[in-house]
Amino acid sequence: SWRGADYQNIVNFEKDFPAVKEIRLEQNYRSTGTILAAANGVIKHNTNRKDKQLWSGKGEGKPIEVYSPDNETAEADFVVETIQAISAEEKRKYDDFCVLLRANTQSRAIEEAFLQENIPYTMSGGTSFFQRKEIKDIISYLRVISNHDDDVNLLRIINAPRRGIGRATIEKLNQIAKNLSCSLYEAIKSLLEVPEDEADLFMQTSPSKYGIDDGLDFSEGTKDSLKDFIDIIDSNKSMLGGHGLSKKVRKMVEDIHYFDYLISENPKSEKAARFKFLNIESLINSIEMWENNPETQDPTLYNYLNRITLLSRDDMDDEEDHGKVNLMTIHASKGLEFPVVFIIGCEEGLIPHGRAVDEGGNAAVEEERRLFYVAITRARDKLYISSCLKRRHMQSVVECTPSRFLEEIPSSLVKYYEPPAPVDDKTADEFFAQMKKRFSAPIVPGFNNLQR
Repeated sequence: SWRGADYQNIVNFEKDFPAVKEIRLEQNYRSTGTILAAANGVIKHNTNRKDKQLWSGKGEGKPIEVYSPDNETAEADFVVETIQAISAEEKRKYDDFCVLLRANTQSRAIEEAFLQENIPYTMSGGTSFFQRKEIKDIISYLRVISNHDDDVNLLRIINAPRRGIGRATIEKLNQIAKNLSCSLYEAIKSLLEVPEDEADLFMQTSPSKYGIDDGLDFSEGTKDSLKDFIDIIDSNKSMLGGHGLSKKVRKMVEDIHYFDYLISENPKSEKAARFKFLNIESLINSIEMWENNPETQDPTLYNYLNRITLLSRDDMDDEEDHGKVNLMTIHASKGLEFPVVFIIGCEEGLIPHGRAVDEGGNAAVEEERRLFYVAITRARDKLYISSCLKRRHMQSVVECTPSRFLEEIPSSLVKYYEPPAPVDDKTADEFFAQMKKRFSAPIVPGFNNLQR
């Protein structure tokens, strides 16, 4: 229905032309028998449909693997580890893989995992989490706090939220920076440090020590706005060390009144402003999870920014010809196909989507089931489905219920994924004893150690 389709068109056609001859095209050339049987098992629960039984000449194929990770972080780790394993074992390129989302809000954890493992990806049917304006704004603040000389990010945030610093002011600041051979931040500091007894001279002439050309004057209001901006950057230097980075970022967001800014930027839709602010909350939550992770040895601002830096992988892709993992919404995937597909977040409230069900009732459930059918049939060879036990919502963690659609997949087609069991102490000790014995062997005279 999101493309304007209406199954009633088929029904009405048969009413208008009662002598019509029906020929069913039931052979599928894309997916394995197992994947098609799963799709058939799900969609048969819809009442308003033409009954058909898809079949494939590709054989039964592998079972569908269902995984129940603890949370969205473990879900993302599962996706990344599985992609890396299949890529290595089956010599598959990254563009053979597709991760399907029901909602754009799910992308953050997956994108972070891809970035951390240096896996190239492309986002379709939505905006990448780290490319959303509100996220780029907050990260730009963090980058300027960590590096005052970052002119690109400073220009992004100097007037976000709006401070009345217009284009003319920025052009003057650029002139000062050019004359003094310094960054914009240092140019603003130089401007603000002009002694009061030299203010008149500064406004009227061009003292060489300031690098100011004649006529580059600033109003008191503009200088006050610039001072407020510098104070924000300087007052958050504590982010550079110590603990509690997520709390400091949250406080900074409050101090700059960013939510009020979103409201002013979206005057016709407070809902849109709140959605954007939830994205910022998701970013802060991800920082908190990262700094509280026992594996994070040094949770500083520098290390966090290094972790999420969006590197240009174009050269690498061209050289290695591995392509990029496809990350997209289910809506955007219609008509496409991939050898290996992951459907993540298969939980009540996401698939089927809670808002759609609340507003549309049973008709909406059937539409969501058709959407899930689309997701299943994007897979050619292998299908993975994940359903989290818990998921973070705003500042709390909520229990999740597996999607009702999972129960509609015949159990004979499903294999429940179990992570490898931890190695017991005895086995580990024996393994390391053998390794120690192996590398402690006496050196044979005249025999190359590396060859040995």
